[in-house]
Amino acid sequence: QIQWHHTADVVVIGSGATGLPAAIVAKEAGSSVIIVEVQPHVGGHARCSGGNLPLGGGTSIQKKYGIEDSPDLVFKDLTDWSVVQPNGVPDYRYNDREIIRAFADNSAATFEFLREHGVVFVDKPPDRRGGSSTGNSVLRTMHAAPMDWPLIQTGAPASAANRTTMSTGNGLMQPLDAAARKAGVEYLLEHKMTAIHRENGASGRVIGVTADNKGTRVNIRARKAVIVATGGSTGNVNFRRMFDPRL
Repeated sequence: QIQWHHTADVVVIGSGATGLPAAIVAKEAGSSVIIVEVQPHVGGHARCSGGNLPLGGGTSIQKKYGIEDSPDLVFKDLTDWSVVQPNGVPDYRYNDREIIRAFADNSAATFEFLREHGVVFVDKPPDRRGGSSTGNSVLRTMHAAPMDWPLIQTGAPASAANRTTMSTGNGLMQPLDAAARKAGVEYLLEHKMTAIHRENGASGRVIGVTADNKGTRVNIRARKAVIVATGGSTGNVNFRRMFDPRL
């Protein structure tokens, strides 16, 4: 019998570019949400990123600047490298088709979700800046502006000349953090998930997790779901294998 110290409908592990949007969506759909984060701050790997987002498929920004795009073209770009490079060498030819289909179909909606939840993008046409092997046959990449949020590198806001023109991961993650807190998402910072609990021990539905908080064991019950959103693509080899089986 597990003694639960916290309970929510949905428990999200990690507060980066996957965790915060997942928490916001779940809370806006009517669920209570707890985020479990090992660091004393939120934002994950994405907070330290360049804030460059190659989201396409027909975003409002693409339409504004007359760029024709579609989910099918996004899918083709990211699975058939001959679209943009005929020798077929780059690693995008290894992409998992099911994952990329989901990314393509939800790419434009994701961009609009970010704008609706406070992310401000540099006011310019999409480009290819800030990425390598991005697989784009049309212009898609947009850049999250820091605005008045402090830069992760300095802890101070960007200069007046750069606040609306540079690209930064804090410009992406700080607005999402603010949106999650405004929605009523609960945070457990400095909590490292150490176990996932299931109904029948090693089988059945997931019912919660255990986390370590500075040496104290904390059990967190999930009535509906646990969303594992940890590590980022650079820190999760199994996730990276989905995109490139050579790993």
